Amino acid sequence: ERLTACLKRCQNVCGKQNNEIKHLRLNKEASQRFVKHALWQSAQSKTKKRKIDGGDN
Repeated sequence: ERLTACLKRCQNVCGKQNNEIKHLRLNKEASQRFVKHALWQSAQSKTKKRKIDGGDN
């Protein structure tokens, strides 16, 4: 009884780790695209602000 409970816990832990690894693989590409585009938008908005604010200095 104790052995089966221990094995079930072990299987649950191993199963969760495998699911997390699969989940990370799926999100890796999406996160790279998100970061790339978010940084590009952020950089463009900063240059616009600098052009507007930079003339007064």
